[in-house]
Amino acid sequence: MLSHNSIIKEFPSLFRRAGDHMSFGGFDCGPGWLTLVRVACLSIDWERNRAQDKIDRGVKAGVSPTVEELQATYDETVWPAIAQIKEKYGTLRFYADHTTDREECFVEFAETLSGFICEVCGAPGIQRSGSWIKTTCDEHTKTD
Repeated sequence: MLSHNSIIKEFPSLFRRAGDHMSFGGFDCGPGWLTLVRVACLSIDWERNRAQDKIDRGVKAGVSPTVEELQATYDETVWPAIAQIKEKYGTLRFYADHTTDREECFVEFAETLSGFICEVCGAPGIQRSGSWIKTTCDEHTKTD
């Protein structure tokens, strides 16, 4: 079953700050958005692996990568690191360091979709105002 902890365990390099309470702001969103979080993490992880494969194929073909390419691809200190995931104003928010423009697009896509998905169950939802802005389906609007 998908949970906050299962996502952290599946992507240890992205959540490498999770044990450091000074630099990790937490992972706090409803269960309905966990699939969005996982897809964004899969996409970022895939992008990082794609960059490594590109360099590996180039080396096999006799093409030497630049120092910058090597550092960006293999130096974990410049890999994406999630600092915090939370709900804010009815949508998902990712705060990450060292993301490329392409990786940032994956994050923005998940954040945008969250405004149309119930944060409780994952069904289609809409943003609703009250004391807090929440994105919920009709069923969870009545119970929350």
